[in-house]
Amino acid sequence: MEVNGLLSLKDIEGIHVDQTLSDFDKLLLIAEVASSKYEAQEKEEKKYKRKEANHRMKRSNKRRKLDMATLPMPPPELPEEFKERIKALGGTQVEMVIEKALYPSDWDTNKCRLSMPFGKAKEGFLTEEESTHLAKPKETIIVPFIEPSGKCDKMTLGRWDMKKSSIYVLKTHWNMVLKENGLGQNDVVQVWSFRVGTEQQLCLALVVVSSSGCNHGGRDGGEAEEDAGTSYKAN
Repeated sequence: MEVNGLLSLKDIEGIHVDQTLSDFDKLLLIAEVASSKYEAQEKEEKKYKRKEANHRMKRSNKRRKLDMATLPMPPPELPEEFKERIKALGGTQVEMVIEKALYPSDWDTNKCRLSMPFGKAKEGFLTEEESTHLAKPKETIIVPFIEPSGKCDKMTLGRWDMKKSSIYVLKTHWNMVLKENGLGQNDVVQVWSFRVGTEQQLCLALVVVSSSGCNHGGRDGGEAEEDAGTSYKAN
């Protein structure tokens, strides 16, 4: 006996069935067993969803605790050696752009970039002209860049627009910066901006605030951070 190809006597295999029952009574029994199975399955699915939600919440809380534990309050001033280096270059308008812990997406060698979310980066470190330029698809700015070691090189500053947010990214030589400066997961860094010359060229400097001791020097693969699982349009 089968109903619409969905319920059949197979649903009550292993259950003693009074063979004197009418087809209608058997149908009721099948429906009752199928309902019980459905409820049990639904209960398991809800249990799994609660487990997943708790897991996501724990990870979110862990990240918030990490930020609270590693980001000094108030943030320290720019170290003297950087002040002297910037002064020697004739730098002015020195200001901190962002302070953040390095997450897996920042030391993933496949991504090769440092992300600076709009919501965390200081507003106004770019001129109106620079902001307009970066807002155009695939446009970037080449900026002189002082590494923690004091080495000065050039980096590419870009902007990525995602579905719900946007981030600035520093790329080109980022993997080399990680390796040569021994940076790893959860190290806390600051990005500072300053201006040089009559044309007020934008320059950036990277300062290590604290080191976790987890020196990976870059790695392949890894979990994403602010842009995890989000498609983006690289500007």
